Parts: sequence; C-alpha cells; structure tokens
Amino acid sequence: MAAMSDLASPAAAVAAGYQKILSPDPAIGFLAQADKLAAGESMQKVGESRYTMAHSLVAVLRDGAILPETGEEFRLYKPVIAAINGICAAGGLEMMWNTDLRVCADTAWFQLAEPRRGLFPGGGSTVHSARQLSWCNAMEVLLLADKITPERALQMGLVNRVVPYDRVMPEARKLADTICLNGPLAVRACKRSAKESTFLGLREALANEMSYSANVFMSDDAKEGIRAFKEKRAPRWTGA
Repeated sequence: MAAMSDLASPAAAVAAGYQKILSPDPAIGFLAQADKLAAGESMQKVGESRYTMAHSLVAVLRDGAILPETGEEFRLYKPVIAAINGICAAGGLEMMWNTDLRVCADTAWFQLAEPRRGLFPGGGSTVHSARQLSWCNAMEVLLLADKITPERALQMGLVNRVVPYDRVMPEARKLADTICLNGPLAVRACKRSAKESTFLGLREALANEMSYSANVFMSDDAKEGIRAFKEKRAPRWTGA
C-alpha cells in the first residue's frame, strides 16, 4: 500500500499521485491533503512542472482520463483505499470520490469549498456525490459547502471508518490485508463490473456482469478456492 502525504505543491501532488497510481501495488492508500490542484485546460502546465492538467485528472483517479504519455484512457480496477488524516477539501475531496474504501481520523474534516468561493467543483463532485450518497446528503455536500465532521461523514456514507489519528494507517492496512485474503481475479472483476455498471443501463450492466462471472468461475483461482474450502485451509492464489 502506498501513501501520499505532506506534498508541498499541486505539481508535486500530481507527480507523486501519477506515479503511485500506475504502480503494481494491489492497493493504494492516499492521505488526503488540502492542496487544490490548479484549474485550467487539460494540457495546461502546472506551475513550472512538466506535469499537465491531464496528469491531474489521472491523479484524482478519473475514469476515462487520457494518459498524456500514451493517449490511452485511464482505467483503474485495483482496490484504492483512502487514508484521510487531516483536511480533505476541494481537490482532495474530488480525489476521494474515486476511491473504494475510506478511513478518516476523528480530527479530520471534509468540505467541497468551491461554491463558498463562487466556483464550480468540476472534478466530478456533482456527479459522484449524487451516485454515491442519497440525494439529500449529496445536496448537503454540494449546496451547503460547509465543513463536514468525521461523524457526519460516517452517517452520510462518505467514509467507512472513523478512528483516532494514530490508527488511520493501521486501519487502512487492515482493510487492505482483508482484501488480500480474497482471490485477486475475483476482486478485480468485482470492482471492474461495479465501475462499468455506472456507465451502462441496467440490462447492459447485468449482461456485462455475467461476462466477468463466467471468466472468474473458469479460472484456476476459483478451483483453488473450492479446493481450499473443502480441505479447510487458506487458499493459495496465483492470479490465474
């Protein structure tokens, strides 16, 4: 699990995030920061860095963002865990929407601050909030633009766990360890099917799910999982 924290500038955040996202690690944890990624056109340079705003879209894990180096669409189907130990506002919150599991400190807080400054949160918040939260909770985030306490974030389903500050990373690693008990092919297929379903109608999403079901059930890992269950032992996954 990789972590991103104490980044001195938006450019550094983009650079570090971009590298960690493309790493082979099975899970990535992000420590949310208050730094707001610079606004601008998709190929605008961020400060004096060679990293562009296209990189920043990848750094916030935006599905469909174009990878500047290859021109390919960015897709991320490995589990991503957010470990939030402080302020998670503006660009930090927009990054968080694209994570799968979220652990925050009991001293942290959240805020979609753009409307409070007369700005529009164009990093996905108006879309993701309405899909991930109930409508009234999404509107609380978007329209009030107030600070959200950890307790309220847990109530509205914004995070999975609220723990003391010094327990944030251990709890995030505990979640990662639990994920790693599962078959890697099944985990990846579950996330991919769920992510792709958000772009499809119900009938198409169910058909898409069945395609992953068939592939996973025919894998060596599926056979090993059944064998391990019968033999009352931990499975030995190969990812095949």
